[in-house]
Order: sequence, then structure tokens, then C-alpha cells
Amino acid sequence: MIRTFLQPSLTFALRAGFPKKDNLLVYRSQLVATVRRICALPSRASASYIFAHKRVGGLGLLDPTLEADVQAIIHAVKMLSCSDPIVSNIANAEINQTARLASRSNPTPSLKSKYLSSLPDDRLTNLRYNIQSLWTRVHKSTRNLGVEIQFNDNGLPVLSTENSGSVLAKEASHFLSFSCSRSFCFHLTLLFLIKEKWAVRLLPTPSPMVLPGNIMD
Repeated sequence: MIRTFLQPSLTFALRAGFPKKDNLLVYRSQLVATVRRICALPSRASASYIFAHKRVGGLGLLDPTLEADVQAIIHAVKMLSCSDPIVSNIANAEINQTARLASRSNPTPSLKSKYLSSLPDDRLTNLRYNIQSLWTRVHKSTRNLGVEIQFNDNGLPVLSTENSGSVLAKEASHFLSFSCSRSFCFHLTLLFLIKEKWAVRLLPTPSPMVLPGNIMD
């Protein structure tokens, strides 16, 4: 039910609106509590299992507070690279206007990239344009997620992070979702290593009937 109904509905709402963080935190706490009951986990079990990637044994759900930023970026890059020229032209005109009003400078591809990626630039030190829009939301979202948006030679947006390569808009959803789950993957792996350390302490002389790889089973 969560993957079939709740997550798609939340994704649509996050792309179309401007959610408040307080509301997302309430939803997150309810989501964690519900999944714990479904999986018969203790009430104090770490949420990392819920939000970690499936590759490391997690459930692969995306943290709602991070998904708000993910969906904003996805929506923006898809509009900028849309095959419909009407949509892409309107999106480019909007980001040009936003960057121009924010910096009082000509919106070059480099300046737009720095604005959308929250990168340092003297022209963007004191933003003069604070009206809420998709582009101001993306400006904050890229800073929260550590994502950069550059424009290639064809004027299409390209996403990248410090620890990964670059992708075009059509791969943005998988790319950002995987990037966000990395922190939970690290946390889950760390928890496993801590538990394994204590298991070894409790079994200083393992029984010959127990293989070392099965200590945590």
C-alpha cells in the first residue's frame, strides 16, 4: 500500500506544490512508525533500515524530507529539457528572469548553473529576489543535497554530485534517489559493524559448529 498508493501520491504533491518541512516531519514519523509495525520491528529500531538502499538490505523508501528536494530538482530539470519547445522555452525564460533579478546581471549559462547549484559567486552573495518559485526552491534543494546543475553545450541541464558522475534529466530520478540513500546505507553498514563487533565479543571462542559468516544470522 505504501509503495502503490502513498508514495506516488506524495511524489505528485511534492512536484506540484511547496510543502512545509513541519508537515513532512509529521508524515515521516507516521511512516516510520507504520513500517516498524508492519515489519515487527522494535519501536526504537533505527529508521536507517527503512530508508537505506535495497542493495544493502534496506527497504529502499525515500526519506520524505529529502524527497521534497529530490522532486523539486527532478521537476526543474525535466522542464528545462522537455521535448516540447513551448514547455522548455517557458522554463528557460523563467530561470533567466529569476537569475537576472537575483543577481542584477546577465543570466549566462555559468551564472544560471551557479544559482541553481547554490555555488559561490560575488553576484549571488546577497540575493535581491526572494519571491518563492520552483527555481528558488531548487536553489535551496541543491544546497541541501549537495547536487550541482550544469548546462552542456546543447543547453540541457546535467546533474552531478561530489562523489559521482554526471547524468542527464532522464536519469535524474534514479540518480538522486540513489544519492540520497547513500547516507542511510553508510549508517546501516555502521550499525551492522557495531553489532558484529559485539557479537564477536560475546562469542570469543566460536563453536566449531558455527561458521564465522553466520554469527549474525
